Amino acid sequence: MTTSRDEVLQPDEWAAFAAAGRVRSFRRAQVLFRERDPGGSVFALRSGRVRVVVAARAGRELTLAEKGPGELLGELSAIDGRPRSATAVALEATETVVISAEQFNRLLDAHPRLAVRLLRVLVAQVRATDRDLSDREGATLLARVALRLQLLSQRAAEHGRGRAGATLWLTQEDLAAWVGASREATSRALQRLRDASIVTTGRGTITVLSPEGLAEIVGDRG
Repeated sequence: MTTSRDEVLQPDEWAAFAAAGRVRSFRRAQVLFRERDPGGSVFALRSGRVRVVVAARAGRELTLAEKGPGELLGELSAIDGRPRSATAVALEATETVVISAEQFNRLLDAHPRLAVRLLRVLVAQVRATDRDLSDREGATLLARVALRLQLLSQRAAEHGRGRAGATLWLTQEDLAAWVGASREATSRALQRLRDASIVTTGRGTITVLSPEGLAEIVGDRG
């Protein structure tokens, strides 16, 4: 299992988590759980990537986050006992360790520092949501697209996959939902990035050729 700065579980906590849970594997595009499902289990990612989405208007989906190794899924429902607030879908072959909500809460009691790190992760997610809302209000669509691709590239790098020429498994529909624009408008913004040799696109993929080019666009937010 690779590690990243986003990893919540430390080695001793991983050991306790694994001892209390079971390993479950998911293939690409398989759903781990759906929005509004009853809660009841927490997933710790050992490998692979998972996209977290919510239903939006007109049958569209809005991507909230992409999770990687060392991160948790389903912890909110385990803490507050409410149904799932989002749907989790594997982006690639993914291996998890799964424990019940009761076991997870006992783990928090036994490892107080885990609860503190989990709180920090949740705060970071709230801040990221606030930043996304601000970006949608104050930046051009091209800048929003560039910023989203930049953030995803940086996140991929934290999991050992990001570099110039690395490919993001991301459809234009997903990107459009993430930046709050139509697919057609997002496609035009991607065309500008292709024309500038900053990205290339394929079937369900976007390849970042020039992180510097993205940074230049993000820096000029007017």
